[in-house]
Amino acid sequence: MELAMMVSDELYALTKGRRPHLIINRLHRGKLDCNCDREKASFDVPEAVVAWEEFHGFIESAKAAIGKRGLFLDFHGHTHSENLVELGYTVSKEDLNSQNFIPEHSSILNLIKSNVNEDPTDILSGALSFGGILSEEGYPCVPSPWNPTPGLGDYYSGGYNTDRHGSKHGGVIDGIQVESPKCVRTKTGLVPYSKSLARTVERFRQLYYAD
Repeated sequence: MELAMMVSDELYALTKGRRPHLIINRLHRGKLDCNCDREKASFDVPEAVVAWEEFHGFIESAKAAIGKRGLFLDFHGHTHSENLVELGYTVSKEDLNSQNFIPEHSSILNLIKSNVNEDPTDILSGALSFGGILSEEGYPCVPSPWNPTPGLGDYYSGGYNTDRHGSKHGGVIDGIQVESPKCVRTKTGLVPYSKSLARTVERFRQLYYAD
């Protein structure tokens, strides 16, 4: 929550007054995990069902308000020993490792379709991919040019939120799950990381969503 709010504030400053939509789940994960389908997230507890529906309803409303191509980012934190920023595109670890990237399986399908002259793998892990740009900011990512695959390391490929709200199943809003390692989520690390993440988002937007 703190990271998302800081990135939002930084984007507001970078763009001189343009603020992204920001949806925050303030409920403890033990009570409601919105990054799951409704039944698994709520166990059909009525209050949890309402909260789950409201959370995803806010996202759907934000997507509709944009009215054109855009990017959905789902912020999470991880404690994997690799200390990489893990970017999930709903492409499995196994498919990344085998270099079996099928655009139709990814949450950035519309972005790939909108850039037909670009190699889809470059959009996923090339120099001008989200991971490539953030890595240049000093935060190693997977996938990226330097870490195109997770290899034997742990990796989150993207959950329900990214699968639902990205463009895998249609629409013009792409999705990326951003899993930030514990080492950047410290009192001293969070501010510089949030600034680099915001610069990455803005550069990515200018490259691919500036129309």
